[in-house]
Amino acid sequence: LLVPVASTVAQSYGQDRYGHVWQSEMIPTLAPYRQLAGYAPDSEEFQTWWVAVVRARNRVADTLDQAASVIRAAVG
Repeated sequence: LLVPVASTVAQSYGQDRYGHVWQSEMIPTLAPYRQLAGYAPDSEEFQTWWVAVVRARNRVADTLDQAASVIRAAVG
């Protein structure tokens, strides 16, 4: 559960450049959050990135919830 969210952007079965040795960040799907600061909040770029980072955040949160459920079931 956690490996795809911690090391890729394209999820479990996709291929992306972030899942390689030269990956510089943990949870690369959240890396674009910093780019938001460079755009005006009413710009099209901001809105486009905002949607992408909210989806990425939701994916990470859902995966952490699933992992917690697995752990609770295992030790339960």
